[in-house]
Amino acid sequence: MKLRYNCEARVYFSGNRSFHFFVDFVPIVKEDPLWTLQVFAKNVSKELHIEFDWQIYASPRKLSRVPLTIHEKTIRYCVPILPFWSLEEILKESSQPERLVQLEIKTSGRLKEALLAVRERKHRSARPQGKGSSLSWIEQLLQRPVKDGRHRLLWHVLAPYLMNVKKLSPDQAEKILQEYFEKCNAVRRLEPSSHSFKRLIRYYLRIAEKDGYPPWRFETIERLDPQLAQTVKEVLQYHPKLDEANTTGQQEEMMH
Repeated sequence: MKLRYNCEARVYFSGNRSFHFFVDFVPIVKEDPLWTLQVFAKNVSKELHIEFDWQIYASPRKLSRVPLTIHEKTIRYCVPILPFWSLEEILKESSQPERLVQLEIKTSGRLKEALLAVRERKHRSARPQGKGSSLSWIEQLLQRPVKDGRHRLLWHVLAPYLMNVKKLSPDQAEKILQEYFEKCNAVRRLEPSSHSFKRLIRYYLRIAEKDGYPPWRFETIERLDPQLAQTVKEVLQYHPKLDEANTTGQQEEMMH
């Protein structure tokens, strides 16, 4: 990272079994920050041959542990460390922090340029989804309540689908989503509550309308959030290739 981007990573031990690496850059405006981080992390992984825990980048619900907080399973602290420490030294510091390494935050101009390049790439490649991209599974999903992954489906799939593919008004989309998530609530109580979830529906509809982003394809969910993909498969018994074949057959039948 030092050679490629002229940045020095801050390293933390999570208190359990992972290490967190933080690199810092000056603030920049990002229309789609989660997508940008996913693409940038993939580039770094490929260039530097580093394996990441991709679940961190799959959803905004995945958060990094705040330094000096206690891990609920091990009762160890998340502590800053130096790379040359032995595992014994790391575990000792995590059990009872004493050394408290001061890690200086240094922003990197090259890192900022790399992130801006990712944004420009998105603008250049931005285009509406083609006819070959089947979204029929989303219509099926709106008829079948789910008990898990409701927040992620709302943000990444349902809100952008109704606003930016079907081009409904916010009021129409809100009515459909409220009816759908009432069914979901009957299967398993919405968290933190049904009333709070209604506010989330309005929030994500505003975001989808403002940013104009398309819904995730099923293949994207499989790649970025396998757990959510499995939930959808179980509810719909969905198979992308079979669905594509059915769609093609329907089109041919209509032509005849």
